[in-house]
Amino acid sequence: MQRIFTFLFISFLSFQLSAQQQAKRYVLLEHFTNTRCPICANANPGFYNTIAGYEADVHHIAYHPSVPYSSCIFYQANTEENSARASYYSIFSTPRVFFNGTSGTSAGQVTASMLDSQVGQTSPLAIQVTESGATSRQVEVEVFSLGTPPSGDIRLFVAVVEKEIQYNAPNGETLHHDVFRDMLTSKDGDPVSLAAAGGSVTASFNYTIQNNW
Repeated sequence: MQRIFTFLFISFLSFQLSAQQQAKRYVLLEHFTNTRCPICANANPGFYNTIAGYEADVHHIAYHPSVPYSSCIFYQANTEENSARASYYSIFSTPRVFFNGTSGTSAGQVTASMLDSQVGQTSPLAIQVTESGATSRQVEVEVFSLGTPPSGDIRLFVAVVEKEIQYNAPNGETLHHDVFRDMLTSKDGDPVSLAAAGGSVTASFNYTIQNNW
């Protein structure tokens, strides 16, 4: 069993709790790949080498859509929610990487300069996650408003991600990073009403680690 952890983002952004009026904003990389895609096998190693130097600044999550091969085992493990994220970004080919829910590029074209341009930003929001349990787990997500919170349609997404999976894939890849397993919120995110500056709101979830994770 590889380590399972809870990965979350709000309006597709992720933050670190800070005592200041602004929180550190992590760079969110949503990565779409496929275990039967030979192009993915060629592009992904370079992508992972690039982001390895940004471990303290980046949150990465790997979705496995049905393209180019719907027989991908990680896609088959959760077809509905992998498809939902792929549909949101209109994914028709892999591998693709999206930065902070906006701009996308091929995984093989992600460069250090792209990451450098995103690192060092801040946010008036901070997120703290506490998790307990073994096979059956409880998760509490608290969103702090360190400053004036943003307005609009703010949605909370909380996902379960498997840190590393050793699997000899048909495309030749053997180590798979940050594999998406389950969305604890709705696949479209849960609407959240942010607290005024100085306050916080909390959401609670439960999930069970499946035997095939």
